[in-house]
Amino acid sequence: VFRADDGQISSFATVSITVTMPEVSVTATDAAASETGPDGGEWAITRVGSTGLALNVIFSLGGTATETDDYSIDTTSPVTIPAGQTNVTITLTTVDDSVPGEGSETVDLIITPDAAYSIGTGTGTVTIADNDFVAPAVSNYGTTALSDTSASVSGWVSSGGVVEAWICWGSTDGGAASTGDWDNVVAMGPVNVGTEFSTNITGLSTNSTYWYRCYVTNTSGTAWSPSAGTFSGTAVGGGGPASDTELPISDVFCHNEKGNFGGIPGDMIAGTGMNGNPDNYSGSWPTNEPSLWTATDSGYKSEWQSAALVNSATSANSKIGWAIFDVGASYTLKDFYLWNERENSGRITATFNVYVAETPAVSPPHGPTDNTAIDYDFAGGGWTKINGPVLTGSWRGDQVVSLGSVDARYVAVEILTNGGDANKVGLAEVGIVATISAGPALGNEAPTDITNTGAVLNAALDASGTNYDVYVYYGASDGGSNAGAWASSDYVGSWTNVSTGLSYTASLAGGQTYYYTFQGSNSSGQIWATPSWQFNTLPAGAVTTNHYVPHSWLASQNPAWTNDYEAAVTNDHDSDGFTTAQEYWSGTDPQDGSSYLRIENVGTISSNVNLVWVHSQADAGLPPIVIQWRSSMLTGAWSYAGQNTPSNGTNSWDALMQQGGYYRLAVTNMP
Repeated sequence: VFRADDGQISSFATVSITVTMPEVSVTATDAAASETGPDGGEWAITRVGSTGLALNVIFSLGGTATETDDYSIDTTSPVTIPAGQTNVTITLTTVDDSVPGEGSETVDLIITPDAAYSIGTGTGTVTIADNDFVAPAVSNYGTTALSDTSASVSGWVSSGGVVEAWICWGSTDGGAASTGDWDNVVAMGPVNVGTEFSTNITGLSTNSTYWYRCYVTNTSGTAWSPSAGTFSGTAVGGGGPASDTELPISDVFCHNEKGNFGGIPGDMIAGTGMNGNPDNYSGSWPTNEPSLWTATDSGYKSEWQSAALVNSATSANSKIGWAIFDVGASYTLKDFYLWNERENSGRITATFNVYVAETPAVSPPHGPTDNTAIDYDFAGGGWTKINGPVLTGSWRGDQVVSLGSVDARYVAVEILTNGGDANKVGLAEVGIVATISAGPALGNEAPTDITNTGAVLNAALDASGTNYDVYVYYGASDGGSNAGAWASSDYVGSWTNVSTGLSYTASLAGGQTYYYTFQGSNSSGQIWATPSWQFNTLPAGAVTTNHYVPHSWLASQNPAWTNDYEAAVTNDHDSDGFTTAQEYWSGTDPQDGSSYLRIENVGTISSNVNLVWVHSQADAGLPPIVIQWRSSMLTGAWSYAGQNTPSNGTNSWDALMQQGGYYRLAVTNMP
């Protein structure tokens, strides 16, 4: 290296220099701020490394709070850590706004990356507590039956920001004093205002009513649903199951109905002809249930044998005989049972067709009672062919023809061939089976309008095609389908050919378990709605521990007071100088500052003094208002002068005027 100043050439060593970047971190040294005070927050930005030079640190702000509206800070970005110092503080000042329901909000101070430093902890958070508290509010939001033993129950948060919510439920109304008074309490966790919350409840008893209320809390207090709601699983029950029933046959029509040795048509009818002709059989007769008939039942010796045949050469459909059975009304017909003629194999019904009709176009005729026969054309209208030609197979066998559950009144046999006899054909017995409901579709439904004095008991009735008288049975124990086992019963009404809901208002005691059911009856018999329904009435006459103010009256004044009945009665909600309890016993409005017990006017009527005052919320159970008198305004004992039963509106009292007297109104037996 040549130096210009002295012309000498010198050599120099190479020096390596390492520069260490400072590391910067942020910490919330006062992380808890509040609108109350206001109380601010603070961060410290700290560097690790050389402090020989000043260091500018760039940052930004984030979080849920809004700068200016919710807070301010004492510096802007970048902030400088002076030379010789390891840290610098940034102060947050909160704004005490009046925005309700914000809840706690956060402010994040975030270090921005830069070439002048590295980042250790890059974010510090200060939380600002809100002081504009909003009281929580919640309501029951409905129920849905999911099955006979399960249901969905829901609530709705209408105020209070984020709340903690619970659903309380049980067989009785546990009230709004404590969740511990309920059989079951389901925690729902945090719920935002304007949000529905719900839970599925299982393990319910069939046909039972349950109660529920919703409960919420936040930093400003607690709240219950204004009233308890009811729910249940899907209703179970109704009319008895349909059953197969042998129908009585009201009339029989045949191609020949001669009543001599050949027999008469009535001999075929199960239940009448089954008992046969005593001339032919004198033993015990078999069952009238055709499905139980057997080939050895000797009772079938009593049969119908025609005295003549129809000319197959000229008859409709080449028949030799026919028989039509009338069951008297339309039914859902299931099966047709035929037992063949027993005396002579030549006279059996060998092949045949079966028809049914609701209303034949040509009314069935009765055949002659001599040795002739008449034809009947089943193609004449109204008839439907079910089966045929059918071969009976054996003169000692039976035949069951399925009618396919068709609605009809008439069943007919069109006989095509017999066993070879030239003059006669017959049958031993017939039976017609229908599928019939055991009675009206009658099922219990959930009760409504349950109070501490009664409830509306409900059911559903389907009396299509018939008439039923309906009765209700209820009591503190379940009497089932035994009318005599129920404590109370009443006639509900009569219904004909309708499907309808039934309701009955029952007067009941409070705080009791009740059961009820409905019964339908007519000339054919009875049907009970089963199983019975179970529910509990509201507690009887609940009052506050202090001052004995009815809960029901408090709820009618302001549903929010049901959250804490005891506090409600000791507060002066309208700032008129009288507590809610005093206003209840005085018969005045606890939410109207101008309504309190006082003499509005003093006058005279002839020689009588007349006092006038006003009640606006006089409960039916209030004691009389007492009028007292004394001679001195300042001293002396008050004497009884009279009394009035309070009633809403203007009240007055008059009596002979006391000389120089003073009067006042008093509630003397307020607890």
